[in-house]
Amino acid sequence: MPNPSNSLATWFWVCLCTIMISTFETADAGGLGRFVSGLVARGIVRGAAQSMNSNAYTPDVLSKTYTPNILTVDHLVRCLKKASALDQQSDQLEGKRIELQSAGKEIDQLKDQLDIKRAAVNRSSQLSVDRFNAEIDRYNVTADRLKSQEERFNVLVTFHNGNVTGFNAECAKQYYADDMESARKLAGI
Repeated sequence: MPNPSNSLATWFWVCLCTIMISTFETADAGGLGRFVSGLVARGIVRGAAQSMNSNAYTPDVLSKTYTPNILTVDHLVRCLKKASALDQQSDQLEGKRIELQSAGKEIDQLKDQLDIKRAAVNRSSQLSVDRFNAEIDRYNVTADRLKSQEERFNVLVTFHNGNVTGFNAECAKQYYADDMESARKLAGI
């Protein structure tokens, strides 16, 4: 701690703390999901801590000022939990998107096969026409099922996007680095 009677030492202490806060590394967010790591990596208040030396006999104490744009520890805990939930939702949506994309490729391949078979159908044989029409019916049922799954997926994506918008409105703000560390411990992240 600096000597309270030395204003240069006080100024140096404030600058040192500010530098320590501003050099918070995003590497600490490694292994976290996109939303949690984004929250951890952004928003650090730089230079907001101020020395409060009310008299010459008390040591300098750094104070924090919380405004509507600076998150408290409690608010950071809520934001971290929301970010974690959004990361889980994102992972689930990505898995479903990959599933649907794969099913779409299979549908496209099936359609290509039907186009080839269409040319080979013996139109003078009712049996040949009926077999081809049965394959077309199976294709249509499969394509309709995929379309229904894609529509449900799009509803989930819209809901998720609404959650992201709410998260950004509430949590895309600044915070103090030591508050984030406290919040991460409290949130178990």
